[in-house]
Amino acid sequence: MRIGVGVVTRAITGAITKVITKAGAIILACLTLVGCAAKRDKANQTPRILMPVVEVVADETRTDTVNLGRVGQGQTLLYEFSIENQTTEPLSIIACETGCGCVTAEYSTKPWAVGTADRCRLEIHTDGRNGLWMHRVNWVLSSGAKYDIVFRMEVK
Repeated sequence: MRIGVGVVTRAITGAITKVITKAGAIILACLTLVGCAAKRDKANQTPRILMPVVEVVADETRTDTVNLGRVGQGQTLLYEFSIENQTTEPLSIIACETGCGCVTAEYSTKPWAVGTADRCRLEIHTDGRNGLWMHRVNWVLSSGAKYDIVFRMEVK
């Protein structure tokens, strides 16, 4: 039995079209998720970056890197996240070391129960910055755990 060139060509073209359609749908879904994650604060149109819950276990040290991409010089970014207590005792934030005045932190020092989460907020000020910029923020917790966030961005 012989298969004509036209049949093979249509089959290959159909397969390629399906792959491209699926890849396009995946890319569109990813772009939609990214667009939803970087919301704007309606009061002053400041970009807000929302981080999922960070689970803290006993006395571990954890570091997350957040790439903020390109941001405008003089812009203030709001970064919000929650720390979930996965230890066996109440947990509290002892300190937040921001390094300089370009990052300010809002958080509660009151302990929160096992299995619950506490909300934290950082404001990142890009005044006087230009080019590639990395900044580390260190959180020290009552369990002995440390949580570090490294922000990377290009300030234009």
